[in-house]
Amino acid sequence: MSTRVALLLLLLAMGGCTLPPSPDAPELVTRISSLPSFDSGASEASVAPDPAGWWRQSGGGELETLVAALLDGSLVLSEARLHREQAAERAVQAGAQRRPSVGYAADRQRLRNPDPTGSYSWADSYSAGFTLNYELDVFGALRNSVRAATLSAEAAALSYEATEQLEIARLSRQWVAAVTLQERLALARATAASFRATLELTEQRYRLGSQGVAASDVLIARQNLESARVDIPDLEGQLRNQLLLIDEQLARLPGTTAREFTGIAGTPTATMAVGYPAALMAQRPDVAAAALRYRAALEDIGAARANLAAYAPRCVSSEPKQRSWRRTLRAQPWRHCPTSRSRCPRAMPD
Repeated sequence: MSTRVALLLLLLAMGGCTLPPSPDAPELVTRISSLPSFDSGASEASVAPDPAGWWRQSGGGELETLVAALLDGSLVLSEARLHREQAAERAVQAGAQRRPSVGYAADRQRLRNPDPTGSYSWADSYSAGFTLNYELDVFGALRNSVRAATLSAEAAALSYEATEQLEIARLSRQWVAAVTLQERLALARATAASFRATLELTEQRYRLGSQGVAASDVLIARQNLESARVDIPDLEGQLRNQLLLIDEQLARLPGTTAREFTGIAGTPTATMAVGYPAALMAQRPDVAAAALRYRAALEDIGAARANLAAYAPRCVSSEPKQRSWRRTLRAQPWRHCPTSRSRCPRAMPD
């Protein structure tokens, strides 16, 4: 009995050792952050970018409208939003494990019992119960589990923010690509119109018999016009495909963006601030989410250690050790002995 008590006291004293590991940074991260260039190299633009609306500096009102449609109807963002809500609910469930649980049950039974006379009698029984349960978190398993769930919920919220910024950046790149194709298409059409005017003027001068204009000049002007027209169908197809990609990302009917797209009008230019690498890493939500998931994993390790410490006393038993053995005898047949019968072996132990 004293051994069990001493071992239990020892485990209680070691309860403080069942904490999560220290959140030391990995060696690669420490080596990179210690470089002199990590905190240097800021750009000349000292204006801090607006993380909530950075796309307004490059896209204007049309891109702002597309971003609003993206935040409202994107399937990728809807999935990330559901993951964020799921992680938040798991954190609530984990926190509820540290609170007392209350239970109540009620029952009513009606029985029919036969009498010796052949009749029946009825009996009613009622029962009610009230329970109150509370688990003592001696080794901190529940505490570490709650911390891990809370950190995971915060990481899921930051992951949603990172997904949102990633989708906005993807939409911005597609919009800029569509604007670029529209600019190239307009330039190709203007070039073709210029060559068409040159061809008409050359043909008119050739028909009037102007000196210095030969049939070869008309042929060259027509070839220049046809060369300028070659790129127009290809650019039109690329622009249609690019607008369809925007429709796919926004989860709306194909052709919606093509009917509303203007692109060229009102495209402002702005100088984006680069800043310090350290500040850039600190502002990225995906980096912060990774750090929170790392800390949540450490809390899970602490919870596992606490559960192991809580399970150890169950393995201790004060029952005396018992050993069982069996001895069998192998009988041998009798044989004739020339001397006394008692010298003949009767049985040999196994």
